[in-house]
Amino acid sequence: MARIAAGMDFGQAVVQQARVQPVDPGPGIAAVAGSVERIGAQQAAEGQQLQRQQDLEAKQAAREAQQAREQADRGAAIAKATAMRDTVNDELERIGQEVQDGRLPKTDAPKAWQDRTTKILADNIEGVPEAHRGAVQADLQALTGRLTSKVGDI
Repeated sequence: MARIAAGMDFGQAVVQQARVQPVDPGPGIAAVAGSVERIGAQQAAEGQQLQRQQDLEAKQAAREAQQAREQADRGAAIAKATAMRDTVNDELERIGQEVQDGRLPKTDAPKAWQDRTTKILADNIEGVPEAHRGAVQADLQALTGRLTSKVGDI
């Protein structure tokens, strides 16, 4: 007769746990985490660099726009000042012609000159950009002061 094998499991076949070497997943995960962290830091640095570059470009564009506005204002001020100078010179000639024609007494010429040049300045100064208004006004007043002596010579 057959014999039953003696043992712990009384001859029954039981699945035994496989013998494997234990693996610690910690170092692998740490390596992947370190790589991801480095990639993130690199991308953050690239983003900051890009932001700095964009900020510099925006500041440069703002400076160029400001310079263009200032240049346009200077051009407008020069054009307006030139036009006012021409108007003052024309007014001097007009007063001289009126005195010669007898329409304006010679004694009233200085008063007419003062009134008319004041009106020319008041009527035309509004078109001058604010930043240049003082310089244009001073220039025109200096011109009228120089031309006042010519009114006395009429």
